[in-house]
Amino acid sequence: MQTRIKSGKNKMNTIKQKLLYLTLTIICSIQLSACAAESDGLVLEIYTGQFSGIGENSFTLLGESEAIQIDAPWLLGDGEILAERLKNNGRELTHILLTHGHPDHYMGLAPIVEAFPNVQVLARQSVIDEISTQFQSKWVHWEPLYGSQLPITPVIPELLVGDSIFLEEYEIQFMDVPPAETMNATVFYIPSLEALITGDLIFSQMHPYFADLNNPASWIDALEQIQSFTPISLVYPGHGPSGGVELLSEALSYMQVYQEVAPPGVPLREFAPIMAERFPDYAPTFLWWTRGPGFGIVGPGPLGVPDAITETLPPYLLGGEPPP
Repeated sequence: MQTRIKSGKNKMNTIKQKLLYLTLTIICSIQLSACAAESDGLVLEIYTGQFSGIGENSFTLLGESEAIQIDAPWLLGDGEILAERLKNNGRELTHILLTHGHPDHYMGLAPIVEAFPNVQVLARQSVIDEISTQFQSKWVHWEPLYGSQLPITPVIPELLVGDSIFLEEYEIQFMDVPPAETMNATVFYIPSLEALITGDLIFSQMHPYFADLNNPASWIDALEQIQSFTPISLVYPGHGPSGGVELLSEALSYMQVYQEVAPPGVPLREFAPIMAERFPDYAPTFLWWTRGPGFGIVGPGPLGVPDAITETLPPYLLGGEPPP
């Protein structure tokens, strides 16, 4: 699967280089060229963010003459690349569906909407409310890292209703899930592909992001609920490489271990090294990211962040320099 790179790529080189400390890079580069699905004329393509350092996934469903996008990248540079690719595939983009309201899955929408002014961006009311009320706080939180690659104002979705939508003759089913990685989220199932798009309900080959809720019990409930979609042959996570139904069982196993290792009252500096040891092949960044006080208040050292991670952080994060 080829990705067209616009001339705007050059302005992102600084951010990309400074984010090499994130061990997700290798995983995400694999995702850029793998895991597309096709069945009876319906094609599913993956775009993995190249510049955020966390490899957020978004998905394009291509029919004969129309397309539907599920989620968007985080940064505007990635949004530009995806918009160019969507234009080059020759279909009319009719809808963009959002799984949840975290910025790494919607902040890169603007270039896509600009390229397709008639597209409808749709999300559940709870996700619309999150984006509308939390955008500014998320912008303030992440601007020191990403600077001008974040939009100043959000694209506010319209309301997604019902439990399915069609791309030409192909049905896309969806389900709201209990609180997991975020308070409100929707997963999408494409019966003709036997494919489940989970958003951040599943992180593949990496530790999940617990900073919002830290509630593995509810996360387990959500993982069990989505198995009502059947059959499932392909699973497409919000971060990390796609796979088969084994990704569901792997996510459940992780949550069960996390419940055991990190019960209420156990601080991050104690349980994170244990989780890293139990899952040595998982990319570690999300295990430490944005837990407890911000690095700018107390520094990563008192939080127990390993030197191997902090030594390769972008210098401007620790030295008070402005973002690129």
